Amino acid sequence: MPDSNAYPPVNFPPSLTRLTAQGQLDQSFGTGGTKVVTGLPPNFTYTYNQGFVARPDGGLYLFAQASFVGGTFLIIAITPEGVLDASFGQGGFVSGYDLGYPSERPEAAALTPEGGLWLYRYAGSESDAALFRLHPNGSLDTRFGQGGRLALGSCCKPGLPVLMRAYQGGVAMVEQYLRPGSASSGTAGSRGYLFDGSGNLLRRLPASAGAVLAVSGYEQLYALGLFESPTGGLLVPAEADTALSCRITYCVAHGQDLAVMALDPASHWQQGYGRGDGVALWGTPGWSQDWIDTLRVEPDGKILAAGFTFRAIQEFLVTRLDAAGALDSAFGAAGRYVPDPYLLAHFTGKARLSRAADGRLAIAAGTAYGSFGSVASVSAIRLSNTGAFSGGFAPSLTAPDFANADVALATATSGRVYYSQGDILEARLADGSPDLSFGTGGKVNVPVTYPYHRYVDLVPLGDGAVALAAGEAEGPRIYKFDAAGAPVTSFGENGVFRYAKPVSDSYGSARSSIFALPNGGLLLAYAGRFVTATPPNTTEENQLLILRISSDGRLLDAKTLTGSNRWALIPLPDGSLAITKDQALYRMFADGSLDMSFGPGGAFALPMTRVDALAVDGAGRLLIAGQDDISALLQRYQLDAHVSSLPVVEFYNVNLNHYFVTGGAGEIAAIEAGAAGPGWSRTGLSFNAFGPESGVPIGALPVCRFYGTPGVGPNSHFYTVDSTECENVKRDPGWTYEGTALFIYPPNEGACAAGQVPVYRNYNMRFAQNDSNHRYTTDTAVYAQMQAQGWAGEGVAFCAPQ
Repeated sequence: MPDSNAYPPVNFPPSLTRLTAQGQLDQSFGTGGTKVVTGLPPNFTYTYNQGFVARPDGGLYLFAQASFVGGTFLIIAITPEGVLDASFGQGGFVSGYDLGYPSERPEAAALTPEGGLWLYRYAGSESDAALFRLHPNGSLDTRFGQGGRLALGSCCKPGLPVLMRAYQGGVAMVEQYLRPGSASSGTAGSRGYLFDGSGNLLRRLPASAGAVLAVSGYEQLYALGLFESPTGGLLVPAEADTALSCRITYCVAHGQDLAVMALDPASHWQQGYGRGDGVALWGTPGWSQDWIDTLRVEPDGKILAAGFTFRAIQEFLVTRLDAAGALDSAFGAAGRYVPDPYLLAHFTGKARLSRAADGRLAIAAGTAYGSFGSVASVSAIRLSNTGAFSGGFAPSLTAPDFANADVALATATSGRVYYSQGDILEARLADGSPDLSFGTGGKVNVPVTYPYHRYVDLVPLGDGAVALAAGEAEGPRIYKFDAAGAPVTSFGENGVFRYAKPVSDSYGSARSSIFALPNGGLLLAYAGRFVTATPPNTTEENQLLILRISSDGRLLDAKTLTGSNRWALIPLPDGSLAITKDQALYRMFADGSLDMSFGPGGAFALPMTRVDALAVDGAGRLLIAGQDDISALLQRYQLDAHVSSLPVVEFYNVNLNHYFVTGGAGEIAAIEAGAAGPGWSRTGLSFNAFGPESGVPIGALPVCRFYGTPGVGPNSHFYTVDSTECENVKRDPGWTYEGTALFIYPPNEGACAAGQVPVYRNYNMRFAQNDSNHRYTTDTAVYAQMQAQGWAGEGVAFCAPQ
C-alpha cells in the first residue's frame, strides 16, 4: 500500500516477514521468511498514526519517533533484502535534526514519482501545516517550497489525520475524518487538495467551488484509503455512519455502511459510478448502543429490563415488555423510561433495579461527575408501576470509590430498599429517606477491604434479614444482618460465612451473585480470578465458584467451573442451575453434573457475543439478556421444550407465472379459499422451517419477508435469511418489509450442515419489466429446470431441517 495507510508493526526495531505470491513464507528472506532490522539507534518507537510506504524497488520507508519527551523523529529506509539502505541519509535513516526541523514530525507520507517522499506535518495549528519533499537519498528537495519545505498557510487547511498519495506528478491529500454537516443537510464533508510537483495548489478535491467530499444522508464519514482508479481518477473508500449519539466530548455511531467516492481525472465527481453520482454504497445492519444489566419478571409475566446506552446520550434506563416480548405502551414513553441526560451524566456503570410489592421500582446506578467523569457518584430514582418518575425520591447514597462502578440494590417485601456500594450497607424507606431502625442512621459498615468491595451483591431474606456477598483476598464472604442491622451471630462465624479460596484483586475481574433458596439457604456464585497455588509460585485462573450454604451459614456443597470469568448463574425452579459462559448455556443438576442433553459437552450455543443478565419467569422459562453484533438482545428459552418443524408450502399462479411460499396455516387456507385472487394452486412441493408456534432451535435465524410496494415494486414476495441483504432491501423503496416470515438455518459459504437440506433460489430476471419473482425449492431437478427456462440460479438461500 504505497500511501502509508497500513498499520505499523508493534515492536521496535522492526521485524519483517515476506510472503510469496502464493501466501507462503519466503524462505529466501532472512530466517524462515522473517528478518529483524538491526543498526537502528535506541530509544525510538513507531509513530502512532503513521504506517509505512512501499518503495519502487520493493523496500520500505518506516517512521519512528523518540520515546522520550522533546525527542525528534526518524525516517528509516529498508532494502528489499530487509537491511538498512546505506544510500539513504546516515546509513539508512534520517532524523529531524538532519532535515533541520527536529520538532516537525511528519503525520502522513506518500511516494514521489522518483522514489522519494512527500511528508505532511500538522502541529495542531493550521498555520503550522507544511509539506516536505525528499529525494530518494533522504535529503530535502530544495527546488520545492523554501528549501524543501512548503508552509501551506491559508491556502488549504487539512486537519488530522490525512491520507496522501502521489498523483498526476504531484500529491493528493484528503482528510481522513470527514466532518459532520449541518443537521438540516445530513451531509458530512472532507477537504481535499491536489498539489503539483513544485508545491503549487492545482485544485481542491472535488474541483467544484466550495465542494467537499461528502455522501448525502450520512452524519459522519471516515476515509479508509486513497487510491488511483483504473480511469486515472481517485477513489476514496470510507465508513459512513448512519446515525450518531453524542455526549459532551465524543460521538458514537449506531450503524455504518461502506461508501466509495470516485473522482474523474479532472477531480469532478465521476458520473455513472456506483449509484450514478460518483458514490457507491453498500449497506450493513445498523446497531444500537443499548446494554441490559438487570432483568426482573413481574407477577403478570411482564419483563423489566434496566441498563444504559453505551458511550452515548442516555436513550433508556428502564424498559418494560409484555409477556410476548413487545414494548408495553402503558409503561413510560412507549414502553421506555428515558431519564434526563443531566440526571445520569457520565453514566456507564451498571443499572440495578428492584421492585416493591406495590409495583414501584427503585433504580440505582454507578455514575460520575467532574471533568470527563473522573469523580465517582451514584444516582438513584424511583418510578411508579406505569414508569412515571417520582420526584420526591432522592436518597443521598454513599458513592462508590470508582466512577461508573457497579452497585447492589434490592427491595424487601416490607418495602425497605437495601443498597450497597461495597463496604457500607444502607436501608431506605419507600420515600428514599434513611430507615433509622437499621444500624446507625440507616447504615452499617461491612468489613470488606479495598478493592474487593467492588464485587458485591445482596438479597433480602424472608425473616427480615439481609445477606451481602463480597470478595476478599482470602476468599468469598457472606455477611448476614438482621432487620435492625445487627450481625446474625448464629450465621457462620458471628454473622459471617467465609470460604477459603484466595481471590485476585485484578480490577474488573470478578462479580458476585447471591440468591435466597426455598429451603432458607443461600446460593453464592463468585466468578473471578482465583489464586491456584501458594507463593512464590502463585498462578491465577479464571473460575466460577458455586457454593450452597445452609440457613445457619454452613457450607453444604462447592463446585468449580474453569476457563472464564464471564460466567453468570441463576437457580431454576426444579433446583438445578442455569449457567452461562461467554456464548454457551449449561444446566447443572443439584449433584453438580451437567445436563448432557443440552448439546456437545452439555453446552447449548447462544446466538450472542456476551451474556449480561439472567431471569426466570413464573412458567420456569429462562430469560437471557446480552449482546449480538448489532444490539442488545433478550431471548427466552423453554428449557425442556420439544422443537418441531412446520411445512412451508409452495403455490404457483398460472396468470402471473409467479411462485409463492408460506408457512402460515392461516395464509395457506386463505389462498386455497381464493382470498389472494384467482390462479393460485399448490405445486405439491414444500420444505420445512420453524415458527414461534413450533419452537425455534438455536442456529435458526429469522427470515425477512418483503412484498413489492404497490405502484412502485413488483407484485411478488421476496425472502432472505441474510441480515445484511435484509437491511439493504429495507432501504429499497420498491419493497415493503412485512416482518419475520419464519425461522430457518442460514447456509455457511453456500453449503448446509449435516442433517439440513439446501433450499435453492431462482430469479426470473424480470427486473426491467418490474415483474421480479423468485422461486425457492429443495428439488435440484426443479432448480436446473428453472435455469433452462431462463431463470438465474442464485445458489443456496436457506438450509431447511429434514
